Amino acid sequence: MNTTLDQLLTNVYELEGLLLVMQRHHDDVPQLVIDKFKEKAQQIAAAASVLDSSQKTDDTPQAEPEPPVFVPPVKPEPVAPAPVIAPAQEPLKEQVAEVKPIVKTEEPVAPPKPSTRDITSAFSINDRFLFQRELFDGNNEKYSDAIAVMQRLTNIDKIKQFITDVLGLDPSNEVVKEFVRLIEQSLKG
Repeated sequence: MNTTLDQLLTNVYELEGLLLVMQRHHDDVPQLVIDKFKEKAQQIAAAASVLDSSQKTDDTPQAEPEPPVFVPPVKPEPVAPAPVIAPAQEPLKEQVAEVKPIVKTEEPVAPPKPSTRDITSAFSINDRFLFQRELFDGNNEKYSDAIAVMQRLTNIDKIKQFITDVLGLDPSNEVVKEFVRLIEQSLKG
């Protein structure tokens, strides 16, 4: 009986995994997954009937096990995935500070000065709200992530490339033009 329970438990876990795959694929569930789902459901029904028959005594009449009924899972309402801001397409050397070996010298080496450049220093509060609303769909996290990436970029050309290629903003849009102008202003000052 333990073997039957172990088989049943294994099949239930596999069926759960198949259900998760079906849930993630929504309407595009591969036929192979559906076939495996049916197969596992039948194996579970067979194992359950073996368990059921071993539980009954010889006095009780045993009914024919009913064939398993396939009930497709209820598909959840599709949820739009949260937009992800990809990192800039530049070599890691430019993104990460260069690592230098420690050299023992007579004089102490001063630590490098942190960058004091702040892109948002050129933005008024109204600018910030305008850019969040118009360029980042009102999403503060998306706006903050984009600013953080732009802070690490080395020059305005890479920032412009990030704005158009990664963020997908139209450089001919007036709000985008103002956004870029203020960023350029902050880099000069």
